[in-house]
Amino acid sequence: MKFILFFITLIYTHYSLANEIYINRVKLTQNEISMLITTYGQVQPGKYWYDSFAGLWGYEGGPTQGKAIPNVYFRGKLPANISGRGTSIFINNREIHFKEKNYLESIYGVGNVKTGRYWLNHLGVGGYERGVAFFKIPQLIEKSRISPFSTRDLAGGNVVGNGYIGSDGSSATW
Repeated sequence: MKFILFFITLIYTHYSLANEIYINRVKLTQNEISMLITTYGQVQPGKYWYDSFAGLWGYEGGPTQGKAIPNVYFRGKLPANISGRGTSIFINNREIHFKEKNYLESIYGVGNVKTGRYWLNHLGVGGYERGVAFFKIPQLIEKSRISPFSTRDLAGGNVVGNGYIGSDGSSATW
């Protein structure tokens, strides 16, 4: 009898955990899960992080996996250590994963990716925390074009060429 109760408890626990979705270490309610499904289609159960400012997401303990709609509110703040530790490079309060550091070094060169605290918006433009924009990750901007035929992003900035001129006249180069 004890074995049967243990087995039923194990199955129930596995079934419950298999259907749970966490974002930024907060378990989503059924209403929040329904919103995700309406927006993105089927969402796999699991533990995710989501950076609402940049619109980036990944699995807890891992690097960025993709880009989602930015500025969507979920309960809970983005924990600094949700992607791991050890790079000392923080983007929007999240210490980036080693794979992300390697990726940035492949773009900007080894030694040019400095430790510190940065902000990054959903257009791929960023700078030091509370500072002005001074870099751009071109791969993030390509998905933000008004249309495939436009060379302007949603904020009116140029997404091709050797620099970036923001819609407000600010300049960021890469």
